[in-house]
Amino acid sequence: IQSKLVPQDPNDEPASVLLERIRAEKKAKLGKKYVDSYIYKGDDNCYYEHLAGRTPDELVEVPFDIPNNWSWSRISIISDSYIGLTYKPTDIIPDGGYIVLRSSNIKDGKIDLNDIVRESSSIPDKLKVRKNDIVICARNGSKKLVGKSAIIDIDAPNLTFGAFMAICRTPLFAYVSKFLLTSCFFQQLASVSGTTTINQLTQASFNSFFIPIPPLAEQKRIVKKSTRYSQRYKVYPLGSPRGFFYQVTILSTISCCSLAVFRRYMRVVSILSCPIRSASKEMSLYFSRKFFAKRWRKEWG
Repeated sequence: IQSKLVPQDPNDEPASVLLERIRAEKKAKLGKKYVDSYIYKGDDNCYYEHLAGRTPDELVEVPFDIPNNWSWSRISIISDSYIGLTYKPTDIIPDGGYIVLRSSNIKDGKIDLNDIVRESSSIPDKLKVRKNDIVICARNGSKKLVGKSAIIDIDAPNLTFGAFMAICRTPLFAYVSKFLLTSCFFQQLASVSGTTTINQLTQASFNSFFIPIPPLAEQKRIVKKSTRYSQRYKVYPLGSPRGFFYQVTILSTISCCSLAVFRRYMRVVSILSCPIRSASKEMSLYFSRKFFAKRWRKEWG
């Protein structure tokens, strides 16, 4: 499902103020290791990136333009991210210890603990998963699995994550978790994930990605609205075959029908899009969308 921005509330605190607070917190935490960096829009309507110690500020090409009270940022400015734990087969134990999250534990944007591995080694504090952390598949033999993510919405003190996974830890966790399902994220991922012999999202690449930051009040509205629809209808990440099918199918109809008709159509889509294991079958459904459009016109006008 793709949405468009409504008129922005001029009373919302600008995102630039929010980012200044986040940078101040990072500076207090890192001390001398902190390097100030931010993106701003110049008088010429172009975007520039300021990096402490570098002059002049560098012209950057952002994915798209945004409202005046929003700001572009690198992911590294608003978050801390870490690559996961490397462990040996001898560290695996049947009970106790820490549960090691792997890509198989992310299903449809949620954490699934049915298939788990436990390990007994000592875990550094930064690799202990906390509530509201975002777990991301960073390396995988299958390119389509790289980038899939889920937010940790449970209190589980015995969780860590494997070496092919990454954690994004940010005060803007609710909004960032939604951003990681968007085409803006997956397009940036596509440009870097398959450049080596293994499909991967490196920390350097992830931290350099652009993310549009709305005012905090607007973030809450976006999260509330998107959560409402994701609970009502099953939603897949845009980078997956199912997500692509859903976007094409829904966008081809939502703009030309009433809400009542759209609900009936969604029931049809739900039936036609029942769980199918084969990606080729899913894509064949997409390529037969002309049939669905013809059926749509015949039955509902």
